[in-house]
Amino acid sequence: KYFQNKTFLIVDPNKLIRPLVKKLMLEYGAIPIEQSPTGIKDTLKVVTEHKPNFVFTPFEFGKHSVIDLISHHKEILPERLDAGYFILSEDNSMSAAALALEADVDAFLSAPFTLQTIQETLNEIFLKKSRPTPFDLQLSKASLLIKQNQLDEALKVIDEALEENNNPAQALFLKGTILKEKNLRSEAIEQFEKGLKANSQHFKCLNSLLELRLDNRDYSDAYELSRVLIENFPISAQRLSILIKLSIANEKYDDILNYAKLYSKIDYSDEFTTKSLAAGLVLSAKNLFQAGDNEEAIKNALKAIDRFVIARNQAYFKLAFFCGNRPCNLGRVKVPEILRFPNDDEFLFNHI
Repeated sequence: KYFQNKTFLIVDPNKLIRPLVKKLMLEYGAIPIEQSPTGIKDTLKVVTEHKPNFVFTPFEFGKHSVIDLISHHKEILPERLDAGYFILSEDNSMSAAALALEADVDAFLSAPFTLQTIQETLNEIFLKKSRPTPFDLQLSKASLLIKQNQLDEALKVIDEALEENNNPAQALFLKGTILKEKNLRSEAIEQFEKGLKANSQHFKCLNSLLELRLDNRDYSDAYELSRVLIENFPISAQRLSILIKLSIANEKYDDILNYAKLYSKIDYSDEFTTKSLAAGLVLSAKNLFQAGDNEEAIKNALKAIDRFVIARNQAYFKLAFFCGNRPCNLGRVKVPEILRFPNDDEFLFNHI
């Protein structure tokens, strides 16, 4: 009965994956939407027009990720017990999984695909959706009220749910979200902290509490939260830049080298993260120089240089590293004005 009148859309260029998923969905009793969109715009149009309950797509179409498509699907079908979004990704990378986690999809299915692994995942998800507990129904109702901006009503529903449940992390997250929307930040922090006491690895509570700690410039507590995130969840490029900032703020320079290793595994990076990592490596090198560990400092400095793909950025940050508080002036130095000492261990800037 759950799948009666429910529709699904599969958009995937992989001809092996599509029939596997379609076979399972037909066996469940769902109705296929026989459309074959070829890109993100076509898919968005089909989703808007047909409103499929369940959508299966790759993580990206060319260079366009489906993050906006996921958000759009949630907007047109806010009751998520009757809907779902599933990523079918041949990219088994940490960065793709991290972005899918932050987008809050129902499942991230990565290669290698088999009928059994797909079926096990879908069975687990659809069982929960088709047989919700009274607590699940209350949280679903509260989530819908939040999306409709009926915050006071949502708060009443959550408080009722909390009276009867012994594992309330998700409910406390929703309550904290409401209080944050009402600009009651201290009360929101209290709810997220309670959520983490109930479940120390609740991603949404960790993420929301981290954002509030950063807003309050409470970098010490924010750093501790970031360590829990990096130890338990895949990390996106955006998240990595925040971790770098927190490590620098807390003078945890040893972390930077680990972030450099982590960065090499991130496929969906950006210029800001690249610059953040390079700046962190430079500061780490400077700290090591001051501590007398010149060999390790040079390694860090070289790793910082390797992170730049634009020659202009290379030049600027090298100068910023060597010149202390005068990068603006030394940034105007011309190549003929830079000389090396005979043993190649220092530079001479001859600039007036």
